[in-house]
Amino acid sequence: MRERVGSPIKLSGLAQSLQISPTTAGRYLEILEALYVVFRVTPWHRDVARNLLKEPKIYFLDTGLVKGDTGIRFENAVAAMLLKHCHHRRDAEGKSVTLHTIRDKEGHEIDFVPAEGETVTDLIEVKFSDATPSAYLHRMAERLAPARAVQIVGELRQVAQHGRIEVTLADQWLAGLAA
Repeated sequence: MRERVGSPIKLSGLAQSLQISPTTAGRYLEILEALYVVFRVTPWHRDVARNLLKEPKIYFLDTGLVKGDTGIRFENAVAAMLLKHCHHRRDAEGKSVTLHTIRDKEGHEIDFVPAEGETVTDLIEVKFSDATPSAYLHRMAERLAPARAVQIVGELRQVAQHGRIEVTLADQWLAGLAA
């Protein structure tokens, strides 16, 4: 799992690579979550039952456990900060805030989608150095308006606005989160 951070995880594929049953793989994942080693980011869908059937993305709470390039480690760090922000809003404000991802059948995705109840509040794309928003982020920003759309970039030369999408420095944007 250390090498699959930020990718959709199928329990059947994980079980096959570990040569265990999918049920056992699911229990191991639950144990790692209970021990605060990993957390899941599930695909967002208004229908909770459909949401649970789709593959989640797995991230580590300790970013030092991530095995991968700088971009993957950066995405994992942002995921952990966003999870902390969601927990803070839930605990301090009493809001029902959850963290998700959006992925379509063609494989387009938006990295993080915080939602309050059934309403998406933000569309967040994370890039280490790419400052060009994807066409899919533009489409989803229009479709899920008034949700705020942002592409946060680790190494950015200049802040920009592309239609509804704000392209900004990750450290500045993350500093504005609660908690």
